[in-house]
Amino acid sequence: MFRAVLLLLIAFASPALAASMVQNPHTRVELIAESAVPAPGKTTTLAVVMAPQKGWHTYWKNPGSAGMETQAAWTLPEGVIAAAIRYPVPSTFTVSGIMNYVFEGESALLVDLAVPPLALGTPLPVKVRVDYLVCDDELCVPESADLALDLGVGDGAADSATAPRFEKARAALPRPVDWPARYARADGRFRLSVDTAGAGDISRAYFFPEADGVLDYDAPQAVSRDGDTLVIETAAGANADPGEVTGVLRLDRADGSHFGASLRANAGEVAAAGAPL
Repeated sequence: MFRAVLLLLIAFASPALAASMVQNPHTRVELIAESAVPAPGKTTTLAVVMAPQKGWHTYWKNPGSAGMETQAAWTLPEGVIAAAIRYPVPSTFTVSGIMNYVFEGESALLVDLAVPPLALGTPLPVKVRVDYLVCDDELCVPESADLALDLGVGDGAADSATAPRFEKARAALPRPVDWPARYARADGRFRLSVDTAGAGDISRAYFFPEADGVLDYDAPQAVSRDGDTLVIETAAGANADPGEVTGVLRLDRADGSHFGASLRANAGEVAAAGAPL
C-alpha cells in the first residue's frame, strides 16, 4: 500500500521541460552518454546520475521494507531499445527498526541502448522520465525529472568528458562471480552459504536479495566464515518457495573499501556456521 500511494503521487506530479540535468528540491538528476555519436548496429551506454542532498538517500532495485525502486520511462527513436537499469552496490539504512536498501551519496544507474543499423548522421533524440523517492530519516518525498540528450549515429567514439564518470560507475557495479551458492529454509530461518574463494580479508558481509519475500528485511543477518565458506543466517521471508535466489553479496574490507558480488543460489545443503565475522 505504501508503494502504491507513492506511485499515485508521482503519477500526478506536474510535467517539466526536458533537460540533461534537473535540480530538484532534494536531488540533482542528470542524464549522460558514454558516446554522443553511438555506432550503428552497436550498443551504447547512458547513465542516470542521482545526487541527493547530504542526509538524504535514494533506493536500490529492491528498496527493502519501505521505499520505492527508481522508475525510468524512455522515449526513443524507432528501433532503439533500452535495457534494464544496472544498479551499483547498495548500502543498508535502518530507521526505527525498518531496513532499507539505499544510495546515500551519488549513484549512477547504467542503461544500455541498442542502436539499429541506421545511416551515419541520423539524429537520435533520447528522453527519459525518472520517477523516484528520496528520503531522510524523518521524511520521504516523491520527485521526478524529465531528461533529454540529442545524440547522433556516428563512429561510436567515447566522450572524453564523461569517460571518467562511466569508469567510476562500472567500478561500483556488482561483479559477476562464479562462486557456488546454496540456500535452505527451515523453521522460519533462511540460511545462505557461499564459497568466496579469492575474496580476501572480509570484515563485514550483507546479502541484498533482488526479489521480495526471500528474507525478513528487518531481521539481523548473522554472518560466519570457515575458510572461504561464508554463511549468512536470518529470518525467512514470506515466500515459502523462492526458487532460484538472486541478489548482491556486499563484502566490506577492514580498510574501508567494499565490493559486491552478483549471486545466484539454488536450494540445497548449506554448510555449518563457522566463526562469527
